Amino acid sequence: MPFCRSRSGSCICGSNCHEPASTGGVDAGEYVFTYDANGNVAQVLDLSAGSAPAAIVAHYEYDPYGGVVNDLSGCTYAEANPIRFSTKYHDAETGLGYWGYRYYSARLGRWISPDPLGEEGGLNLKVSFLNDPINWIDALGGSPRRPGEKPDEAERRPAKPYGTCTDCETPCKQAGLYGQALCEGGKPCWCVCANNIRSAPWLEREHHGLAVANDAIVRCTEVHERTHAAKFDHCKPAGHDDPSDECRASTASTDCMAGALASCVAMTDVSHAEGCLRRMDYWFQKYETCRAYSDEAPCPSAERDACREAQERYREARRKADRELTQRRKDDAEQRREGRRGE
Repeated sequence: MPFCRSRSGSCICGSNCHEPASTGGVDAGEYVFTYDANGNVAQVLDLSAGSAPAAIVAHYEYDPYGGVVNDLSGCTYAEANPIRFSTKYHDAETGLGYWGYRYYSARLGRWISPDPLGEEGGLNLKVSFLNDPINWIDALGGSPRRPGEKPDEAERRPAKPYGTCTDCETPCKQAGLYGQALCEGGKPCWCVCANNIRSAPWLEREHHGLAVANDAIVRCTEVHERTHAAKFDHCKPAGHDDPSDECRASTASTDCMAGALASCVAMTDVSHAEGCLRRMDYWFQKYETCRAYSDEAPCPSAERDACREAQERYREARRKADRELTQRRKDDAEQRREGRRGE
C-alpha cells in the first residue's frame, strides 16, 4: 500500500495506512487524534501498532485557510477521516467544513453563507476569521476571537436590556431606542437598551477602543434615564413633553461622558484610545444636543445654560485627551529613535 507523504515527499505513515478494522482501531477506541498549536488535527495515531512509525495512520499539513497541502492519495484513513482543520467536520464530496452556524470553504477562504448577524457583524458578510486565520479563531462560525480569549469575555459587559423595570426587553426591541423612563405598578422605573448601543461582540473584540467607549455610553445612558426617573411625581412625569426634563437628563449624561473620556486615554495602545474617543465624539454630537427629543424644542434658558456648560466641559476634556495622546505619540517616537541609536 502506498505511503502517506508530507509536502516535502518524506514518508509519514509507513506501510500501514489503512481503514480501521471493525474489531480494532477507532471502533475499539485505539485511535488517538493529535493537534498542532492552532488546534487543527495534525496526526491520527494507532495505539495498537507495533512501532512508532507504523502508528501514524494519518498526517495533515494546512495552508493558512485550512486547505490540506500534503498528498493524501493512497492513505485510506487519512482521506476518509472527516475531522481535520479546526477539528471541524469536513465533507469529502463538497470540500466544505461545518462550524455550527455556517459552512466554510477552505478553497475560497470564506464562509459560503452570510453572517447570521447581518451587517451588524460587519459589511463583509462572508469574511472568515477576520481574514487573519493565523491570529483569530471562530468556534461556531459567528464570533471570531483571539486564541486564549474566553468566549464570554464580551458578555461580561452590559449587552442586553437592563434596568429597574420588570420588563426592559419589550421596549428595547424598538430600533433606535437607547433608554427610557417608565411608570410600572405606580412606581417610576427606567431601562437601558444596551442591545441597541453595543456593537457586534466580535467587532468589540477586534477594536478594544470601541468596547471601552460602548461601556461608557451604556453607563452614561443609565445616568440619563435615572435622571428622568428621579423627576417622576407619583408616575405623572414631565417626561419628554417637557424640554426642561430632557435637558436636565442631557446635562447629567454629558457630564458623565466628559468624565468617561479618561477611560479612553488610559488605554495602553494609543490607536485604540483614539478609536475610543472617536466613538465617544460620535455619540456626543448626535445625541447630547440640549434639545427635547419629542419636538426638538430648545431648552428653557436656565436648563439650556447648564446643558451648554456641560457640553463645554466635554469639549475641554476632549481637548485635554488629544494633548495627552499627542504627547504619548511623541514620547513613543523618541523612545524608538533612542533605541535605534543604541543599536
